Amino acid sequence: MAYKYGFCDGFSDDLCGVSDKGTITPIGNMLGCSSHVAYVQDKCQGPRLCELLDISELNYDRRLDDVSEAFVEIPLSGDEHDSCCSCLADVEPWCHILTIVRESDGVVWSGPITKVVYRYNSVRIEARDKLAWLQKRVNEVDLFYPPGSTVPYTDVAQDIIETAMAEDDSPCVLDCIINNGDGLPAGADRGIDFPAFGGPTAFDDLQTLADFAVDYTVMNQCIILGPEQLPAIAIGILTDEHILGELEITKDGIQQANTIFVRYEGDADCDPGGTCDLQGALTCPCPGIAEGAQECYGLTEQVFDDFGLNNVDSANQVASSILNNTRIAPRILEFPPGTRLSPETPWSLNEMIPGQRMDVALSKLCLPIFQSFKIQKVEVRDGAAGEEISIDLKALNPL
Repeated sequence: MAYKYGFCDGFSDDLCGVSDKGTITPIGNMLGCSSHVAYVQDKCQGPRLCELLDISELNYDRRLDDVSEAFVEIPLSGDEHDSCCSCLADVEPWCHILTIVRESDGVVWSGPITKVVYRYNSVRIEARDKLAWLQKRVNEVDLFYPPGSTVPYTDVAQDIIETAMAEDDSPCVLDCIINNGDGLPAGADRGIDFPAFGGPTAFDDLQTLADFAVDYTVMNQCIILGPEQLPAIAIGILTDEHILGELEITKDGIQQANTIFVRYEGDADCDPGGTCDLQGALTCPCPGIAEGAQECYGLTEQVFDDFGLNNVDSANQVASSILNNTRIAPRILEFPPGTRLSPETPWSLNEMIPGQRMDVALSKLCLPIFQSFKIQKVEVRDGAAGEEISIDLKALNPL
């Protein structure tokens, strides 16, 4: 996924580092060496209600195929006349957004406030990125792409988002959708059906696509849609020297399968007495099938039936995509709490977009790792100990 949009609307060019082309030019490239300020604003980047001062703890993340979250903790004096109380008392979920600015990168996170917790000595404001609106929307019309449809799955995802938000007064959900295509051949069969009230929410429909064909994430104020496959170019190489603390590499056999079955909705030409095989179309009810080598562990199988597909070609295509990611136990690289990236890491925070590829070369583990991973999550914490940045990575097509 290419990062190609300026996210600094409503803030000064000096603060955001906006270049002539409208893209962010990082003022500083040091991870773990920056600080943050946060604001409460009217939704859709409206007027600021207040700046949040003296934040004791701040946390935000970026996630692949999920809604990212953020929170801030603001200490209070315990006095009802505390200068910030009037502002914090007016904060309302969904009416206001939380905007976080990092001094070297401008706006790094923005989204609707979903929860406010008041205590005697503090106020905690929790927020989610703009995809959270889809968790409160139900598609009330059929979105049907018949067998033989060649509409890219990322276009289908965009249709889901635009349909869900069509009658809402939050146009900021739609003001920046970057559609990078699904990466499949132009003539590939993409038949799929999203019936009215079928999700049940629009977010559930979007998640169905993310399970096999589309990657999505929110980068600051933009929804980015792209192909599920690993990008051709990595943002850099992660080595042992970039990791401050412990890390974990997990071979997750629970996610593993070398035979995949994907059910679809009916087939008029199927034979109820037939036997399922890799062709599938002449048997009923035979799912789409993808089979891989059994190697040392024998047969491991998974069945999927919640993709809303309506023909065997699409089911076979989905099965092959899932097989490609699960035929060997997926490798997941995680940083336990307290581990962070070194300030010497040679890329900026705004290059760390979920869905991007990061090559990993680790030689100090019992299991040496020389492999390409996809960024699943980026988390930033800023508190008394300073800024800490960590990531979760997942290997696709493991060796």
